[in-house]
Amino acid sequence: MPELLLGGSGARSQEKKPKDVVVVEMQGELKSRDPQSSCEQMIKAGVLVGDLHFSKNPSRDPTLIVGHHMLNGKLEKLRKPYVALRKVSGEMRYEVVAVARDKLIFNQRPKPLITLNK
Repeated sequence: MPELLLGGSGARSQEKKPKDVVVVEMQGELKSRDPQSSCEQMIKAGVLVGDLHFSKNPSRDPTLIVGHHMLNGKLEKLRKPYVALRKVSGEMRYEVVAVARDKLIFNQRPKPLITLNK
Protein backbone atom coordinates (compact mmCIF):
# COMPACT_ATOMS: atom_id res chain seq x y z
CA MET A 1 0.00 0.00 0.00
CA PRO A 2 1.50 3.39 -0.97
CA GLU A 3 2.26 5.82 1.84
CA LEU A 4 1.28 9.50 1.66
CA LEU A 5 3.56 12.12 3.18
CA LEU A 6 2.45 15.66 3.86
CA GLY A 7 5.14 18.11 2.80
CA GLY A 8 8.64 18.26 1.40
CA SER A 9 11.24 15.68 0.52
CA GLY A 10 13.31 15.83 3.71
CA ALA A 11 13.22 13.51 6.69
CA ARG A 12 9.88 13.16 8.42
CA SER A 13 11.00 15.39 11.26
CA GLN A 14 11.74 18.18 8.75
CA GLU A 15 8.50 17.99 6.76
CA LYS A 16 7.23 21.20 5.22
CA LYS A 17 3.62 22.26 5.01
CA PRO A 18 2.17 21.72 1.48
CA LYS A 19 1.72 24.85 -0.64
CA ASP A 20 -1.73 26.38 -0.88
CA VAL A 21 -2.63 26.82 -4.55
CA VAL A 22 -5.74 27.89 -6.48
CA VAL A 23 -7.28 26.18 -9.51
CA VAL A 24 -7.95 28.54 -12.44
CA GLU A 25 -10.89 27.52 -14.64
CA MET A 26 -11.30 29.30 -17.96
CA GLN A 27 -13.69 28.96 -20.85
CA GLY A 28 -11.97 28.82 -24.23
CA GLU A 29 -8.25 28.66 -24.80
CA LEU A 30 -5.14 30.81 -24.58
CA LYS A 31 -3.27 31.32 -27.82
CA SER A 32 0.32 32.43 -28.07
CA ARG A 33 1.50 34.97 -30.63
CA ASP A 34 4.68 32.93 -31.01
CA PRO A 35 3.97 30.14 -33.55
CA GLN A 36 6.95 28.13 -32.22
CA SER A 37 5.53 27.64 -28.71
CA SER A 38 2.14 26.68 -27.34
CA CYS A 39 0.59 28.31 -24.30
CA GLU A 40 0.97 25.03 -22.40
CA GLN A 41 4.74 25.15 -23.00
CA MET A 42 4.86 28.80 -21.92
CA ILE A 43 2.97 28.12 -18.68
CA LYS A 44 5.24 25.16 -17.85
CA ALA A 45 8.26 27.38 -18.51
CA GLY A 46 6.93 30.00 -16.08
CA VAL A 47 6.25 32.70 -18.68
CA LEU A 48 3.87 35.44 -17.49
CA VAL A 49 0.40 34.88 -18.95
CA GLY A 50 -1.42 37.88 -17.47
CA ASP A 51 -2.09 40.00 -14.40
CA LEU A 52 -4.48 38.79 -11.70
CA HIS A 53 -6.21 41.35 -9.48
CA PHE A 54 -8.79 40.98 -6.70
CA SER A 55 -11.50 43.52 -5.87
CA LYS A 56 -11.56 45.09 -2.43
CA ASN A 57 -15.20 44.15 -1.81
CA PRO A 58 -15.92 41.26 0.60
CA SER A 59 -16.49 38.76 -2.24
CA ARG A 60 -12.93 39.43 -3.54
CA ASP A 61 -13.92 39.02 -7.21
CA PRO A 62 -10.92 38.24 -9.45
CA THR A 63 -10.04 40.11 -12.65
CA LEU A 64 -7.53 38.62 -15.09
CA ILE A 65 -5.89 40.87 -17.69
CA VAL A 66 -4.34 38.97 -20.61
CA GLY A 67 -2.87 41.19 -23.31
CA HIS A 68 -5.63 43.62 -24.36
CA HIS A 69 -8.42 41.57 -22.80
CA MET A 70 -10.02 41.66 -19.34
CA LEU A 71 -11.80 38.67 -17.82
CA ASN A 72 -14.04 39.03 -14.77
CA GLY A 73 -14.51 35.98 -12.61
CA LYS A 74 -15.56 34.69 -9.24
CA LEU A 75 -13.84 32.89 -6.38
CA GLU A 76 -15.44 29.63 -5.19
CA LYS A 77 -14.58 27.01 -2.61
CA LEU A 78 -14.05 23.50 -3.99
CA ARG A 79 -16.42 20.87 -2.61
CA LYS A 80 -13.44 18.62 -1.96
CA PRO A 81 -9.83 19.82 -2.01
CA TYR A 82 -7.47 18.74 -4.79
CA VAL A 83 -3.95 17.63 -3.93
CA ALA A 84 -0.83 17.52 -6.07
CA LEU A 85 1.33 14.47 -5.39
CA ARG A 86 4.96 13.70 -6.18
CA LYS A 87 6.23 10.14 -6.16
CA VAL A 88 9.31 9.55 -4.00
CA SER A 89 11.83 7.98 -6.36
CA GLY A 90 12.42 4.26 -5.84
CA GLU A 91 9.80 3.95 -3.08
CA MET A 92 6.09 3.26 -2.74
CA ARG A 93 5.50 6.71 -1.20
CA TYR A 94 3.93 9.92 -2.43
CA GLU A 95 4.46 13.42 -1.09
CA VAL A 96 1.64 15.95 -0.94
CA VAL A 97 3.27 19.06 -2.40
CA ALA A 98 0.23 21.32 -2.86
CA VAL A 99 -3.41 21.57 -1.79
CA ALA A 100 -6.10 23.51 -3.72
CA ARG A 101 -9.16 24.47 -1.71
CA ASP A 102 -10.44 27.31 -3.94
CA LYS A 103 -10.93 27.91 -7.63
CA LEU A 104 -11.14 31.01 -9.79
CA ILE A 105 -13.80 30.73 -12.47
CA PHE A 106 -13.61 32.86 -15.62
CA ASN A 107 -16.60 31.71 -17.67
CA GLN A 108 -17.57 34.92 -19.47
CA ARG A 109 -16.30 36.33 -22.74
CA PRO A 110 -13.30 38.64 -22.35
CA LYS A 111 -13.86 42.39 -22.63
CA PRO A 112 -11.48 44.31 -24.87
CA LEU A 113 -9.35 46.98 -23.24
CA ILE A 114 -9.36 50.05 -25.46
CA THR A 115 -7.16 53.09 -24.95
CA LEU A 116 -8.11 56.45 -26.37
CA ASN A 117 -5.36 58.56 -27.93
CA LYS A 118 -5.99 62.27 -27.55
